[in-house]
Amino acid sequence: MTLRAQNGQAFQKQDPLVRSNGWDWPVDLTHYNRSPVLSEQEWLCLHELMQRRALPSVLPPTLQRLLGPINEVLEISTHHPRTRQLVRRTLLVETHQRRKPWWAWTADEWFEILCETAVIFTKRYPGAGMCRQQVLTVAYLLCGFTDFHKLGAFLRKTLADTAFGAARMEATIQRVVEGTRQWGLTDQEDLALYSVVREALPTNCATRLLKR
Repeated sequence: MTLRAQNGQAFQKQDPLVRSNGWDWPVDLTHYNRSPVLSEQEWLCLHELMQRRALPSVLPPTLQRLLGPINEVLEISTHHPRTRQLVRRTLLVETHQRRKPWWAWTADEWFEILCETAVIFTKRYPGAGMCRQQVLTVAYLLCGFTDFHKLGAFLRKTLADTAFGAARMEATIQRVVEGTRQWGLTDQEDLALYSVVREALPTNCATRLLKR
């Protein structure tokens, strides 16, 4: 089974990295229509929505194609209703401005949205600074965004645990730590190692699963 990511790339579900130890990519993208073009109905509905000061609590079903996969990511990444609504608002605003769904956004466009730091993100989206982590999770799980080195500080543990599961990440890190003990790594260096593993695994996993 093949899962499409941004720019026509594809996640291969049969890849042994995906299927190892019963783990699978958290969101099955094959369930969704990932057309890179907004329909006329979607555009008109989105344009009307952007004239409002705030999103309604129930969003129009016309936008379900865009919101369905986002909602699936939010279900596994945050339990806070306000944060979820801020993520939807941020991504719908950008979809309206770019006149194309986020399936079609490039890595550079995602970086423009996520910004170099959380402070810049908060200035770009006043009142929505708390949702940067979840926007990043959407970018990673749905579009394979992995330019983490450009983003400054973010919760690498939260992203890795969401993608791979906290228990699996802890077991993976412990195996790495045990191996590095043979090289003479000290306890003081553990925290830095944890951060490296939590960034390297998502990056390398997405790289292996992206087939050009």
